[in-house]
Amino acid sequence: MRLPNGRRVTIRARHASADNIYVRGLKLNGQASQRLWLTVAELQRGASLDYDMGATPDQERAGRDVSGLPSFEPETTTLP
Repeated sequence: MRLPNGRRVTIRARHASADNIYVRGLKLNGQASQRLWLTVAELQRGASLDYDMGATPDQERAGRDVSGLPSFEPETTTLP
């Protein structure tokens, strides 16, 4: 999608299908990401998101401690 600032966010989901509904991995701008979230700033700069999808959840990814996940106020989660 093209953002109001002229930058672009591209989302690809390799192996996505009716059966492959679970995220098995993510590359953000070509780099593997272990995080379970993206920041608004990362998206505002423009981004390429490459998801690897599978038929079963990645238990290591799903079982990760999420207590350190960032918390956003509603006004900080909107794109300009």
